[in-house]
Amino acid sequence: MDTQTAHAPLTTVDVMNLASIVRAARAGSLVQRADDRAPDGRVVGTVRHLVTNAETCELLVAAADIRTSLLRATLHSGTDVFWPVPELLVAMTNGEVRFSN
Repeated sequence: MDTQTAHAPLTTVDVMNLASIVRAARAGSLVQRADDRAPDGRVVGTVRHLVTNAETCELLVAAADIRTSLLRATLHSGTDVFWPVPELLVAMTNGEVRFSN
């Protein structure tokens, strides 16, 4: 991950979106994300948790910077995906990601 991206100044919208990501990870929410490769233009799955490493699935600890973490989700296709939080912030701002309970 680009260090500059991970530590760019946070806007109010970023903070609200970060809160949504944390809530979704804690609640195991449903996630929908735009994806041009999917037949209907989106993928749907269940949020699992925030991790620091996709290979080990090491959970994010409370004192860690969330902006350097990955959101793990299991898509309805059965595939586990790991989305970098900074990438999600951009996608959420563009309306490409939605969480629901």
